[in-house]
Amino acid sequence: MLHFEQMSHSEPKQQGSSGSSEPSEVKTVSVVLPEDPVSTACSSVQRRVKQVLLMTALVNVVSKGGRIFKMRALLDSGSQVNLVSEAAVKLLSLPKYPANVPVIGVGGVRSQIRHHVILKISSDYSGFASVMDCLVVTKVTGKIPSVAVNNSEWKIPPGLVLADPKFNEPKDVDLLIGAELFFQILKQAQLRLSNDLPTMYETQFGWVIAGALDESEGEIVNVLCAVDEDPLLKSIQRFFEQEELPEEKEPSSEEQEIEEHFRETYRRDEEGRFVVQLPFRESIHQLGNSRSLAMKRFLSSEKRLSNKLEMRNMYQDFLQEYIDLGHCHEIREENDLPGQQSYYLPHHAVLKPSSTSTKLRVVFDGKARSDGLSLNEVLMVGPKIQK
Repeated sequence: MLHFEQMSHSEPKQQGSSGSSEPSEVKTVSVVLPEDPVSTACSSVQRRVKQVLLMTALVNVVSKGGRIFKMRALLDSGSQVNLVSEAAVKLLSLPKYPANVPVIGVGGVRSQIRHHVILKISSDYSGFASVMDCLVVTKVTGKIPSVAVNNSEWKIPPGLVLADPKFNEPKDVDLLIGAELFFQILKQAQLRLSNDLPTMYETQFGWVIAGALDESEGEIVNVLCAVDEDPLLKSIQRFFEQEELPEEKEPSSEEQEIEEHFRETYRRDEEGRFVVQLPFRESIHQLGNSRSLAMKRFLSSEKRLSNKLEMRNMYQDFLQEYIDLGHCHEIREENDLPGQQSYYLPHHAVLKPSSTSTKLRVVFDGKARSDGLSLNEVLMVGPKIQK
């Protein structure tokens, strides 16, 4: 099951009635597992999708610079909020304000809205104008309607101005106008085209068409459901592959060089501690002048600690401990040899009051550099010891 290799098992041949003690004949049966066993469950159904038209209208929206843009709006009496798409906000160049509003959609799907904008809308049909607060979303909804509707035989009375002349074509929606303004926009007049067609409603933006179409007009959709079940064998194999140790890689030339450097330079002092030289690259001659940078950071830390007595005392204790342990000692720059390489290692304190062991930790910055390479950049990097 785990290795997908050819397996064998032996079946002893039944002994005869004579009860002979001779070795029984062995029959070998080979079992080869299928290369990729798959089980599939399929279901197919054909049904007709009922088409429902929603209220859409073209609305005048004012941009930040005062320009008027025609945008497609969905009129929704069931929404408690107004929505606008990110693309529309970008086109209008409107400022976004922070918001933290949870929005719950169909099926209890919850999303968190982070911004809102103020929109100024108006109508060419009636002179209606209003200001609305809209939450900014990536996408208001899908294309409306979902499929094109053939309205060539609809008897729409002449002279009626449609709020959305292309209501029957699937198009994106830029904003959603909710119940806050919906009933101000909706007028009283309505007109039923026929028993099997939607109803026309007059609004502040013109006449909209909404309602269900006769089911015979809907689109026939073939639905196929196929489930490819991941076989048990493959799952078990993948589990053991995750637990495998990584393959050993050949060490790089630098990794080999640094191990050789360690073997040649390490020693043990009288206390049993290991001492080893730093593994410098040939680029050590490109070390920059780090003294001015280190001095600048030192003076900055000194100034900062002058107002924090407790932290300053802990920092001094740390430095004294380094001296007592022999980790550092004072140097005199006038004793440096001409052309001698040197590097000044900046350090700063990190305070963590919640720590039970070391409340103040000192960090040495080997990446610091001014006009050349840093200490870290001129040191070779060895192989990872722990796989």
